[in-house]
Amino acid sequence: MRPNKSLRNLRVYPFNSSILKISIVLVATILTPAVVKASDFHSPRTAALGGAGHAGPLLNDAVFLNPSFVSFLPVYSISWSFDKYSGTSADTRGRNYSLSILDGKSEMFQAGVAHTLREDGTFIHFGASKAVSKQLGVGIGGKFFMPTGSRTPENEAIVSMTFVPKEWLLAVAVIDNAMESPESRARGRYREFIFGTKFEASKQLYFYFDPHFKPTLTSGRYGYEAGVEVSAFKDFYLRGGMFRNSRVPSASEQGRGYGTGFGWVAPKISFDYAVQRVITPRSSTGHVFGTTIYF
Repeated sequence: MRPNKSLRNLRVYPFNSSILKISIVLVATILTPAVVKASDFHSPRTAALGGAGHAGPLLNDAVFLNPSFVSFLPVYSISWSFDKYSGTSADTRGRNYSLSILDGKSEMFQAGVAHTLREDGTFIHFGASKAVSKQLGVGIGGKFFMPTGSRTPENEAIVSMTFVPKEWLLAVAVIDNAMESPESRARGRYREFIFGTKFEASKQLYFYFDPHFKPTLTSGRYGYEAGVEVSAFKDFYLRGGMFRNSRVPSASEQGRGYGTGFGWVAPKISFDYAVQRVITPRSSTGHVFGTTIYF
């Protein structure tokens, strides 16, 4: 698989992989009592793409969207994001903070962990991945949610597979909320089958289309996220996307809307910004900022 354009000439510096892997384990251990499901956090890039990008997450986004893709990201990275959203009701106004660590260079397996603080609780999301071949990767993740107040904590799982049949085409299969516990259903988090694709139309133009299916729902079980990413200059990206019947961080139910934003990917650091707009059922607007250090 060919890496993302901005990472093709990445210089690798000596680093002790065991140090980062130990850090990931320690962070997960410390934060597990108080914890992210993929749809509970959108990075600036994911928000700008309308929630799409499961087939081509950039760096730490793989921990949230598709754990199996970590094996195709041979970097160490640390990412921080901030999301401020406001809407027509009290539960569509607030802030999200997220910190994540990724180790994509380990020989045995690749892994990452993320901690997200929201208005309604604290989350932890972690994932591990293994490349079966140059064209196939598999991954599994866990997520833990400790809601604000005395409500019952929630545990869930995510499994995924990435397939690269052509240099210009990626395809993924993701099962989110795989266990679909009573606690997750009570909060509107249902088992979700996601089939993501990434098409590289040229070295400057990428398309993402992620249809999804939630079999437990009687209505609104089908939906999608779709986005486009354009390399305007060497390392500057313009992004836009839309979603339908999708859960977003600023909505407590499935909604319809769109996103737009941009990103600058420099050597060893990136900066991203997005505006995410939920149209229905309750309108809200989110502004998402983020930066990632990778080496």
